[in-house]
Amino acid sequence: MGTVTPAKLSGILPGSSVILKFTPEKDYSLYSVEINGSKVKDIQPSAVEVQYTYKDIKNNILVKPAFVETLNLLISNVLNNSPWKLKSMNIYKDDGTFLFSFPLLQEDKEIKRYFYYPQGEVKMYYPDGSLYWSSTWSISGNNFRLGGGDMTIIELTASRLVFKAPPGADPTTGIINYAQYTYERN
Repeated sequence: MGTVTPAKLSGILPGSSVILKFTPEKDYSLYSVEINGSKVKDIQPSAVEVQYTYKDIKNNILVKPAFVETLNLLISNVLNNSPWKLKSMNIYKDDGTFLFSFPLLQEDKEIKRYFYYPQGEVKMYYPDGSLYWSSTWSISGNNFRLGGGDMTIIELTASRLVFKAPPGADPTTGIINYAQYTYERN
């Protein structure tokens, strides 16, 4: 969600220019803009106000901005095309008490994960470039749906993703616990 504000609404003569301001609301970013059905290539995704000058106006113009939840852009390849890599998997009791760190295989640490937006597709690759796994993803608020599972986002920046899986009972002890995953990228 956001607003579009032209510098002026009337008195715009043919051949003149107008400055358009695109202002995202909190937790949203400007993803793209179309003017008269054509994508404006000069506008890049942004979480802050963007100004654009439309030049040489001939007729009325139709401006269509696309505002999206910023978390969708942070996790995706839109702003940063570096892959996500698993750094840790920790197990906690349901009350948040740390239990242990799950040992990761080197292969687990080297798998490259890409989240494509707006397609909502995740692809994971072995270091040799062959496909490891592919599925869907989406984010709404702090709910992170990966494949068919719903996770809770703890932290998400352009270079760090931490989420936890739903709690479940340990089959040997019966203790309710959950896994918390940390991914990072450059």
